[in-house]
Amino acid sequence: TKDETRLLILLGSGSFVLMSSLSSINVALPHVQRDFDASLSEVQWVALLGFIISASLTLLFGRVGDVYGRTRISRTGVVIYTTGALLCAVSPTLPVLLAFRAVMALGMAMVIPLSAAILAAAARPERRGQLIGASASFAAAGQLMGPTIGGFILDVFSWRGIFLFNGGLGTLLCAAQFLLLHAGSEERRPGRLDVLGAALLLIAFPSLLLGLTLGSRNGLTDSGASVCLGLAVLGLVAFAVRELRFPAPLLRLDLFRRLSFSAAIAGIGLTAFVQNPITLFVPVYLQTVLELSAL
Repeated sequence: TKDETRLLILLGSGSFVLMSSLSSINVALPHVQRDFDASLSEVQWVALLGFIISASLTLLFGRVGDVYGRTRISRTGVVIYTTGALLCAVSPTLPVLLAFRAVMALGMAMVIPLSAAILAAAARPERRGQLIGASASFAAAGQLMGPTIGGFILDVFSWRGIFLFNGGLGTLLCAAQFLLLHAGSEERRPGRLDVLGAALLLIAFPSLLLGLTLGSRNGLTDSGASVCLGLAVLGLVAFAVRELRFPAPLLRLDLFRRLSFSAAIAGIGLTAFVQNPITLFVPVYLQTVLELSAL
C-alpha cells in the first residue's frame, strides 16, 4: 500500500543516513589525525566508538522501544544523533570530538534497532519480509556510498564538513519523522529493562577491543592485554548467565537453537569481521601511504 511504501522510504532514508555516516567518517581519519597531531591508535577511536556503542546498546534500546514506544524512542535518537554530529563539527580537541562522537553513536543505537521493528509492526504479514529486506538495502547502500560522499566533502571542504553534512541530513530526518511518523496506535509491551545486561555488554565489548589492540602492539602476554581480554570474557559470560535468568532478556539465547537463525547471525558476524577492518584502515592506507586523494 501507499502507507507502507511511504513508511519504507522514511525509515529507509534514516538507515541510509546513519550507515553512510559510519563509513564517511572513516575517510576523514587521516585529516583528523593531522589537525589534532594525534596517533592513528588515538584517532581510530573516532570510528570505533560508533561500532562499540551501537553494538553495546542496540539490544537495550530495542527493549526500551517495546516498553515506551518505538516511534518516540526513534525520534529521540534522531535528535541526539543530529546534535552529536553538529557538535562534532565544532570540536576543538580530539577528546572533545570523541565525547561528542559518543553522543552521536548513542543516537544511532536508539534508531537502528527500531526502524525494522516499526516497519514490521506496520506492514501486512505477507509483505513484512519484503519491506524489511528493502529497508536493509537502504542501509547497505548508505554504507557503500559513505566513503564517496565523505571523499567529495573532504575535497571541497574539511573533515568538519562531513559532520556538518550528517547533521544537516539529521535535521531533515528529524523534521520528516516528527511530521510523518505517528505513534498514536503503537503497541507497547510494559516490563522490566535489563540495565545490568546492557552494562555488561558495555564492559565486555570495549574491553575486548582494547585487549586486542594492546595485544597486537605488545603481545597477548602483556599484562594490560590479558586483563582487558579476561574482563571481556567475564563480561560476556556474565551477560549470557544474566540473559538466561532474567524474565525479560535483551537477547533470547534459546533462539540460537534454530539453525537458520544461528546461520544468519554467523553470516552477519563474518561479514562484519571481514568488512569493518577494511573500511576503517584502507582509507588511511590509501591517503597516508599511497598519498591518494580522499575522493
